Amino acid sequence: MVSMGRPIEPLTQRPVLAPGVPATDLFPRESWARAIARGGRLASGRKVEDDPLGWKPLRLAIADHIGPSRGVVCDPDQIMIVDGARCAIELILKLLTDPGDRAWLEDPGYTEARQAILHNGVKVVPVPCDREGLMVAQGERMAPSARLAYVTPAHQYPSGIVMSAKRRLDLLAWADRNAAWIIEDDYDGEFRHRGTLTATLASIDRSHRVIHLGTFSKSMFPALRLAYLVLPPKLVDPAAALRFALSGHTGVTAQRGLAEFIISGQFAAHVRAMRQAYGQRQQALLTALDLHFSDTILIGPDDTGLHMTGKFAAHITEAKIADALKRSGVGAKPLSAYFADPNYGVPGLVLGYAGWSEKALSEGVRKLASALAN
Repeated sequence: MVSMGRPIEPLTQRPVLAPGVPATDLFPRESWARAIARGGRLASGRKVEDDPLGWKPLRLAIADHIGPSRGVVCDPDQIMIVDGARCAIELILKLLTDPGDRAWLEDPGYTEARQAILHNGVKVVPVPCDREGLMVAQGERMAPSARLAYVTPAHQYPSGIVMSAKRRLDLLAWADRNAAWIIEDDYDGEFRHRGTLTATLASIDRSHRVIHLGTFSKSMFPALRLAYLVLPPKLVDPAAALRFALSGHTGVTAQRGLAEFIISGQFAAHVRAMRQAYGQRQQALLTALDLHFSDTILIGPDDTGLHMTGKFAAHITEAKIADALKRSGVGAKPLSAYFADPNYGVPGLVLGYAGWSEKALSEGVRKLASALAN
């Protein structure tokens, strides 16, 4: 069958319905260009700092932002700027684990985190999730002495589940008892569509076992490649020493531009605008799914983020899902791909909606439904 095409919006070449794509078509490029130009002038007019923690004015701006927005109260000197989330995860693994150690990972879970863990010689322990999030008791049965756990509690990736208060306390208690560490990836926690923003693990951590990871790839644009870690006090100096030994520091011009963007209030305004746009685009996707898949797909939690999951109500083979995705040209991903063993995954789809217009989303769902029907 002839390909049905790949709807493309400005600034992204990802096919419609691909998860993890922000609204680059709505990004305030002129405002960002002014901020980055000012950052460039500052960088060329002064001595470039090589602080492995990152440019301090940006760390101050981030601390001022995540305190009220995410409940993460910290000293700016606990913040480290890194070159994206993958770099952050790799750094923590090198700092805190040895080959042969074990690490809990949500199952289904973030595939890049799984790859990073395996790349560092650490054994992945896939801990199943239920309606409350990571099943801590199951993790303790599987690997009670794991060195760390990687979790996405505000919006479990990819299921969308918000970790319950009890599970959060259980996870923190496990880490405290076993001197283990928790990487909390807050990759899109700012984009809550209904209700109040979900609290972070770091905001209730009293034992200083949580390493909070935030990124600007979803709130700004992926190519920016800037993320940050909020480190427990005892990890700041060893993490800084390791970062300096590995790569020195992150490019200063982008850091200065981002600091300008945050301090001026443009970042907060952009996040507010995107939260509204994402809510509208999500509703467009829900409407299209109800029109074409009302009896065949069960939609998962949809209160937060840039994507949602859909599980097929009736049995369908993974081969048919893969074939329909290929023929329709859409970028949705099979849900089974996020499980440690795809053969035991649940037939379903991970559907992104943030990066495309309502019309493009509706058309993408129609093409997918047509491909599945044939």
